[in-house]
Amino acid sequence: HYYQGSKFKKGFPEFYNTFSLDSGSDISKDPKIAKLAGGKTKSKYRDSKITIDEDFFPGRAAQEMYKAQEAKFLQNKDLGDMLRATKKAKLVHFQRGSPPIVFDNLMKLRSEISS
Repeated sequence: HYYQGSKFKKGFPEFYNTFSLDSGSDISKDPKIAKLAGGKTKSKYRDSKITIDEDFFPGRAAQEMYKAQEAKFLQNKDLGDMLRATKKAKLVHFQRGSPPIVFDNLMKLRSEISS
């Protein structure tokens, strides 16, 4: 939710806030809806006048993902322990029909929370 919402933080702060659980919006209640609302393509969950911040891609995207992952693994002890348990393994995301993506930022985060 944070990552999808952060695409609108500067230009559309009201829409950004709808991704927050506190908002009670449909977007806040379902990760699939949040992904649709924050996606690059047109969606019924976002008015066509609401556009992604110009500096998000490629600029802030990696930084915002890192902040989201950092919060996730620091706030949830079990997830933090699980990430540390991967030790020095290469972390890779596989998606059918696409080449694998090496998660450099997640490996960097693992290193930071392990020290």
